[in-house]
Amino acid sequence: MKKHIVLLGIICVFSSCYTTHVTVGAGPVEKSHTKVYSKSKQFYFLEGVFKLGDSQPSVPEHGNVLIETKFSKGDFLITFLTAGIISSKTTRVIVNKDE
Repeated sequence: MKKHIVLLGIICVFSSCYTTHVTVGAGPVEKSHTKVYSKSKQFYFLEGVFKLGDSQPSVPEHGNVLIETKFSKGDFLITFLTAGIISSKTTRVIVNKDE
């Protein structure tokens, strides 16, 4: 049993390193002049086989955003403590500070 927990921990650590960025419209030009417009956390059952609910962050009307999806430390903790039965990912919508 202890080997299974260690293996699950190793898998979670290596899967916690991914972050994706998708630019929509012009997007934020300089990363140093950005702010988080909205944030949401999506939950999954059985390591992503089934989606639980539908969490959508709000997006400004102008649509020039950067969408960042990542498996954060909190998401890792949720996945590890539930042994992969429940997992989550965090999505942030990033815009220019002046908008």
